[in-house]
Amino acid sequence: MPGGGWVGTHEDVTNIEAKHEAANERLSLQALIDKLPDNLWVKDINSRFVIANQVTADRIGVASPKDLIGKTDLELLPHEIAQKFYDDEQRIVRTGESLTDMEEIAWGIKQAISTTKVAAAQ
Repeated sequence: MPGGGWVGTHEDVTNIEAKHEAANERLSLQALIDKLPDNLWVKDINSRFVIANQVTADRIGVASPKDLIGKTDLELLPHEIAQKFYDDEQRIVRTGESLTDMEEIAWGIKQAISTTKVAAAQ
C-alpha cells in the first residue's frame, strides 16, 4: 500500500473442503464397486440409476456407469425387458417386499442370472 501497510483476506473454505471430501468418497466408492465381478446398482424410487458399477454399464451397453446415472431401464433397454424391470422395482417401492434369488434373463445375457432386489430401509 502506498505509505506502508498491507491488505489481507480470509476465506472460509469449510464448504469447499467438505465438497472435495464428498467427491473423494464417491470416487473411492465407485472404485470399490467397479472391482465387483457382478452387477451392482442402486436406483431411486422412480427407478432411476443413482449408483452403478462398470459390469452393469458393460452389460447394458454403455461406456461408463456415469452414462446410467439419472436414467431408467426404459431409456436404455428394449421395452419388454425394461418394462419388466420397472414393474418389479415399482412393486418393491409400493409394498416394501424384496424379490430374492429370482432367476431372470437380463440385458440379453443368455444364461439365467440370480437377482435380488430390496427396498432401502426407511
